[in-house]
Amino acid sequence: PIAYGIMSKEKAKASTGLLAALGLTHHGKLIASFAPSKMAPKAKSVKCTNCKKGADVYCVDCTRELCIFCTTLLHHPDTKLEWHSLEDIVKEDARPEVKIISPILLELILVSGAVFFFSGTGISPDYFSGESYCPGVGRVRYWIARFDANVFFFLKNEFAQYCDCEDSYWRFFMDTWIRSVLTNTDSWILLLASFLKALMVEEFLRIIVTPVVAYLYAILAYFVRSVEFWVHNIFYEHFESQSHPVTKVLDKVSRVVQSLRVADKLGLDAKLAPPTYRRKRQATDVAEYVLYMWRRRFRLMEFYRAQAHAVCNLLLKFSLLAAFILRIVCMIFGGSPLLDAAHLLGYGDLADRHVEWFTSVTGTPVNHGKAYYWTDRLVSVVSREVLASIPLLRGYMSETAWVAAKGAYNMGPLALRPLLPVIVFFLVRFMWGKFIKKQQKDFEDMWKSKYCKEIWGDMSRDNPCGGVAYKDLKFSDHPPKAANGKRLQRSVTTMT
Repeated sequence: PIAYGIMSKEKAKASTGLLAALGLTHHGKLIASFAPSKMAPKAKSVKCTNCKKGADVYCVDCTRELCIFCTTLLHHPDTKLEWHSLEDIVKEDARPEVKIISPILLELILVSGAVFFFSGTGISPDYFSGESYCPGVGRVRYWIARFDANVFFFLKNEFAQYCDCEDSYWRFFMDTWIRSVLTNTDSWILLLASFLKALMVEEFLRIIVTPVVAYLYAILAYFVRSVEFWVHNIFYEHFESQSHPVTKVLDKVSRVVQSLRVADKLGLDAKLAPPTYRRKRQATDVAEYVLYMWRRRFRLMEFYRAQAHAVCNLLLKFSLLAAFILRIVCMIFGGSPLLDAAHLLGYGDLADRHVEWFTSVTGTPVNHGKAYYWTDRLVSVVSREVLASIPLLRGYMSETAWVAAKGAYNMGPLALRPLLPVIVFFLVRFMWGKFIKKQQKDFEDMWKSKYCKEIWGDMSRDNPCGGVAYKDLKFSDHPPKAANGKRLQRSVTTMT
C-alpha cells in the first residue's frame, strides 16, 4: 500500500505538470473532481423523524430514528415509553453500502412475472366461445404433464377447477377491453357477477398466495443482499488498496441503481431500519427476549417481506378496482374515447380483429343502445315481483332462523367432545401467561432499583434530562463484547 501511494503521488505530480504546460489546469481540476479516486465514500446519514436533526438512536418499538435529545424526551423515565428497546445507530464505519441488484430486485421480478403471464396466446377466437383462459395454471399443468403423467392424471380435476377460477379473474379484465371499450355490450348483471368472482380470486391471492410469494421473495432478496454485503466486505478489506478506487465506483453505481427503485415511491409502509448495535436494556421476560432477538436477526428479511406483500396487495386491489370503475364509466358514457386512443397508439388492427371475432362467434351486434341479453330483461321483471313480496319473504326467513337455532341447541352435547383440546390449549396458555407476568413483575422491580439507572442515569421528574447529561447516554455497548471479553466485528450489527 505504501508503494502504491508513492506511485500514485508521482503520477499525480506528472499529470499536474503536463496540464500546467498545456494551460489546462482549470479544466484538469474540473475533470479530476469526477475521477473515481475523488468519490469519497460516505455513510448515508439518517435524519431524526421528530426534529430532522441527525439521528443517533433507533427505537425498535416505535420503528423511528431519533436524535439523542428527542429520544430522551419521548422515552424519559417515569413515562409509558421508558421500556422501549433503544439501539444506537452505527456511525463508526463510513464504508459505503454497495447495492447493485437488491434495490431493484422486486421490480425485476414483477417485470419478469408480467412477461411470464402475458407471453401466452392472449385473446383468441376460443375466448369468445367460452374456452377457459388460465395462463398461470396452464403453464404449471403443462410442466407437470411433461414431468410425470401419473401426477398430472391425479391432479387433473383440481387443475380444471383452478383453471376456471383463474379464467374468472382474467376474463373480468378481458371483458373490460372487449365488451366495454370495443363493442359496448357490457351489462350490469355481467359486471356484478364477474366482479364478485374476480373479487373472490383476488382475495384468495391476497390472503393465501401473496404471503407465500412475499416470504419467498424475502428469502431470495436476503440471500442476494447477503452475497452483496459479504463479497464487498471481503473485497474491501483484502483486495483493494487504501484508496479503495473500485469501491468508490461501485458506490456511485449503487446510488444510480437505488434511484431507479419504484417500490419506494409508492408510499408503502415498509421502511428499512438503519444498522444498529444490540440494545443494552435487559429483557422483560423470556418471550420478549426471544421475540426481540428473532426480529433483530431477521429485520432485513422482514422489510423485504413487508415490501413485497404491500406491493402485491396494491397491484391486486388497484388493478381490479380500476377495471371495475372503467367498465362502469364505459357503460354510462361509452368507450369511444378509449377506442380512439387505442387506434392512435397503433392497436387499431388488433381492435378490429377482436371485434370481427366477437361478432362472428357470438352474433351480438356492436354498440347497441339497450340491453341485449334476455337475462337482463328477466331480472328486471323478477326484481319487481320480489320487491312486492318482501313481507312474505321476511316471515319465511324468521321461521327458518328459529328452526336453525333450535337444531344448534340440541347439538350442544355432541359439540363438547371436540372442545376438549381447545380447553387444554387455553389452560396451558393461562399457565404460560402467569409465568410471563411473574417475570415481567420481577423486571419491573429490577427496573426501579437498578436497570433504569444503568440506562438513564439520575434522570427523573425532578431532574429532567439530567441537565445536559442526556448527551452522554448510550443505549448499546460500543462495540458489543463477546463472552470472552473480546471486541466483536461489524457482523454483530444489523445489515441493511
